[in-house]
Amino acid sequence: MSTAACTPVCRPNARAGDQTTEVSVAQRHPSPRPKNADHIANTGIEEDSTYVLTLRTNRDFHERINDLRKQYFPPHLNKIGAHITLFHALPGSQLTTIISDIISLVHTESSFTISTIEPIKMSYGVALNANSQDARRLWNILAQKWGPTGADFLSKQDQHFKAHYTIQNKAEKDVAQKSWEEVKEKFRSDQGRAIGFTLYKYLKGGHWRYQRTFDFKEENPPSLSSNDFPPLGNPAP
Repeated sequence: MSTAACTPVCRPNARAGDQTTEVSVAQRHPSPRPKNADHIANTGIEEDSTYVLTLRTNRDFHERINDLRKQYFPPHLNKIGAHITLFHALPGSQLTTIISDIISLVHTESSFTISTIEPIKMSYGVALNANSQDARRLWNILAQKWGPTGADFLSKQDQHFKAHYTIQNKAEKDVAQKSWEEVKEKFRSDQGRAIGFTLYKYLKGGHWRYQRTFDFKEENPPSLSSNDFPPLGNPAP
């Protein structure tokens, strides 16, 4: 199965003629719990705002992966589109430094190939491994500026990185197992282009609000407009 062949079937507006195997998407109902300390920026203060930095890809590739996410992710929990997160909890108090460092980096970088390599089995879902040396190198450059060897404001979670797309999470274990078996059987690697970064503001309730994009420099710009990017969550007006 190439990811292009996967059509969402768990949405109310799924087309009647879609030819896919539908997987029941039962969800867990976890008890409320305090925020994990490992997911909080290391600033020593209670941040008024938190930001998420993702790797931005060309639209066609994004939509193929997002179709898989819409097919398998519990619908009422699927508040954002498919994404590769580089940093989950960037502090608003450091936003000026963060944006300056990102702009300095993207002006020296060109687009690169990003591929889904293999499915990854999770306890309550499935992910697609999309790790690449280029993505890792860019993450490392920023992590050195923002982590323990630099400004030291990264959360513990953000001091580690493995590029992946989560296409299912928070499902019942038996549903996750069935999804894993199906994805593994049909999986074929897919490929796109990483063309920059996107910054979002994290909102309560799990939504993200779009803030801005950062484009890599291009010696030979692709036909895709730099303004043509897929929004996640709630784009700003």
